[in-house]
Amino acid sequence: MKPITIDDLELDLAAYGARRAAARADAIALTKRRRVSLGDVVTLVFDNRETLRHQVQEMIFVAQTTDLARIGAQLEAYNPLMPGTHELSATLFLELPDVATLKAELPRLAGIEHCFSLTVAGETAKAVGEEGRSREDYTATVHYLRFPLTDEQRDAFRDPSVPAEIAVDHPNYAESTPIPAGMRLSLLADLALD
Repeated sequence: MKPITIDDLELDLAAYGARRAAARADAIALTKRRRVSLGDVVTLVFDNRETLRHQVQEMIFVAQTTDLARIGAQLEAYNPLMPGTHELSATLFLELPDVATLKAELPRLAGIEHCFSLTVAGETAKAVGEEGRSREDYTATVHYLRFPLTDEQRDAFRDPSVPAEIAVDHPNYAESTPIPAGMRLSLLADLALD
């Protein structure tokens, strides 16, 4: 996918503000099709150009900035999260209900970003987690994952009749689930043959 540029953003913040509710509703609908839960703590949202563009647009709107350097910094932060033609990209959320649970669970879940996989037609693609978001004894509540695929895995994933499953296998948290059909259809464009 091509990177997001300044030209892809609405820099007239008043104009964006006038249509923000509709833009957010569209983004929520798209994100819903790209969200999967693994148990009661882990949620993955698969990113694409539109989900990332919306996040950048919201960041500049909330900051009320049209400063090109600040916008450029946002683009530098979000563009690396864009999936390539042979990978899926996801944001991992650890959804814990309160501070006490966070304090208890985040140390137990350290390293979880290195424990995800995508299995397609019996072939497993191990996720690559972004470095620096966990310590040996603690983890962040948000991580960024990539699922690199071989040509064969990508082609198999593009066939909705082929089973696909997402899993996390951490010593303190293990869950798996088939990728729902609607979500799979939404992800197919991420693996476009550019």
